Amino acid sequence: MPPKRVQQLLKPGTLAHVNVIVVAMVVVVVWVVVVVVVVVVVVVVVVVVVVVVVVVLVVVVVLIVVVVVT
Repeated sequence: MPPKRVQQLLKPGTLAHVNVIVVAMVVVVVWVVVVVVVVVVVVVVVVVVVVVVVVVLVVVVVLIVVVVVT
């Protein structure tokens, strides 16, 4: 059996127990923030790539039309 002091510290509602809960919550929040940031970065990169591809395609089509028409 652990000493009485340790049992008291780990009882629900005591400071150590609250600290464990706070640390766990902070870890979860940090993980959520990291995941959200990664998802946002990936979405931004995909959107930029799509926009660049669309612009290049439009320019190529316009050039082809100009060359064919003239």
